[in-house]
Amino acid sequence: MHSNKAENNKTPKLPVRPPGGTAYWLIPSAIVIAAILYWSWTGMDFTRKDLERAKENYRKSKILSELMHPDFSPDTVEKVGNEMVVTIQTAIFGTLLAILITFPLAFFAAFNIMCSSRSGWVVYVFFRSFFSLLRAVPALVIAIVFVTLIKIGPFAGALALAVHSIGQLGKLFAESIEQVEKGPVEAITALGGNKPKVVWYAILPQVYPYFIAYSLFMLDINVRMSMVIGLVGAGGIGQFLQENIQLLTYEKISTALIALLIVVLSFDLFSGWVRKKII
Repeated sequence: MHSNKAENNKTPKLPVRPPGGTAYWLIPSAIVIAAILYWSWTGMDFTRKDLERAKENYRKSKILSELMHPDFSPDTVEKVGNEMVVTIQTAIFGTLLAILITFPLAFFAAFNIMCSSRSGWVVYVFFRSFFSLLRAVPALVIAIVFVTLIKIGPFAGALALAVHSIGQLGKLFAESIEQVEKGPVEAITALGGNKPKVVWYAILPQVYPYFIAYSLFMLDINVRMSMVIGLVGAGGIGQFLQENIQLLTYEKISTALIALLIVVLSFDLFSGWVRKKII
C-alpha cells in the first residue's frame, strides 16, 4: 500500500527537451532554408542591371498612379459587375460539376474501401493515378484546350475548372474516407451489411462534413482561378482584364481588381463560417 501511494504521489515527468533547447533545431533549420533559398535564387536570372532597368521603367510609366485612381463611371461599373457575375457563375458551375463527378469516384480511390482484393488494388491505383494526372495539369492549360476545342467563353472555363477540381477534390475526398473510424464500419459489417450499406451508414455520416468543407474550399479557389483562365479567353473578369491590359486602361483594371477583392473576401468569409458550423 505504501509503495503504491508513493508511486501515485510522484510528480509527472515533463517531456525531455532536445539538447540546446530551441536553438537545437531552429538554427540548423534556418541554415538549411537559407541554403535552399540561395540555390533557388541562382535560377532566377535576375541581375543588378535588371533591377536598374525596372526602376527606370517604373519612373517612366504611369501604372501605379493610374491604378490608384479606379474608374467608377457607370459604364465601367456595370461592365465589371456583369463580368464578375459571369466569373462567379463559371466558378460555381465548374465546382458543382466536379463535386457530382468526384463524389462517387472518390470511394474507388480510398485504400480502406478498395484494397481488400487484388482487383480492388487495380481499381484503387487507377483512380489515384487518374486524380494525380488531373492535378498535375494546370487549369490554365486545360482552359486553353477547351477554348480551342469549343469556343472562347465562360463554358470552356467552367469545364477547365471542373476537370482540374476533380483531381483536387478526388485526393481530398479519398483521404477523408481513409481516415474514418473503424468502429462503425466493423459494426455494420458484423450485422451482415454489404459494402454499399457500410458506405451509406458508417462512412458517409463521418465524411460528409469534410466533403462540404473541401467543396467550399475548392469553390473559393475556383473564384480566383476563373480570373486567371479568363486571360486565355475563358470569359468573365479575366477576359475583361486582358482586354484592358492590352489597351493600357489601368483605371478600369483597378476597378476590376477591387471587385475581385470584394468577391474573394466574401467567399472566404462565407466558406470559413460554414466550415466552423459543420466541423
